[in-house]
Amino acid sequence: MTTAGLKPIGKCFDKSLFATMAKVGKEQGIDTNNYEQMAEKAKKYRTNIHNEWLDKAGLTKLRSYYRKSLFEGGQVIHFQFNKWQPELQENVKKAQEVAKQAFNLATEMEKKPLKVLLIGEPGTGKTSLALAMMYRLRNQNQSAMFVSSTELVSMFWKSYRYEDVRKRKEEIIEAMKTVDVLVIDDFGTEGGVNGDKEAQRDVQQAIKEVATARYDMDNNRVLRSTITTTNNSIEELQRIYNPKLISRLVPHRVSQQINFSGLEDVRE
Repeated sequence: MTTAGLKPIGKCFDKSLFATMAKVGKEQGIDTNNYEQMAEKAKKYRTNIHNEWLDKAGLTKLRSYYRKSLFEGGQVIHFQFNKWQPELQENVKKAQEVAKQAFNLATEMEKKPLKVLLIGEPGTGKTSLALAMMYRLRNQNQSAMFVSSTELVSMFWKSYRYEDVRKRKEEIIEAMKTVDVLVIDDFGTEGGVNGDKEAQRDVQQAIKEVATARYDMDNNRVLRSTITTTNNSIEELQRIYNPKLISRLVPHRVSQQINFSGLEDVRE
């Protein structure tokens, strides 16, 4: 490689520096006459340096978990507490109360993990507030992921036929066990409108493994925060899933259950 085709820096070119760069490149097996190869190596170097910085900031972990999220229809949804509009509901006071409870619980979860249940009719804003809680905690450097029960069950069915889907499903299940904040949305939809049928066995086993991994059985305490939204009653969830599983996943304290009864479906 020569200096003929290079533009000088200012009015001069440091030939000794260039010679050193060429020597290092040769030691690394880089063809210094191959500009495309050198550009690719430089790009990889910058990427590695960037990823090292992300690792130190804990951002690689945050991105890794978040990218495993399963949003319904593949549409990523963002929601913050300041977007909540209680005036859309006839019962404004109730809408304000559920938002305040969700905000207070999210604040508490910044200090310690909790199980939280958002329960009520479809379209009343459960998913929105669950997302607001999740994003608030993610902004506090807690890893987070969102999993739509509908999409998860669909993935189980597809995994029987497609190897790539099976591998992705396994990765998602493993991530669900260890992520700091897990949102399980529309939990129980696989059990029908009235929760009159059990979830398929492999789905039930996977959720059981997730719930068990997120709970310290020896010391009877929550290890990682789980936010669950459902249209079903707790009794219906116990018909769909094993009661022991529901006991590990659903909070027993009323203060950690956000009840949306009295609110209306505001979807257009």
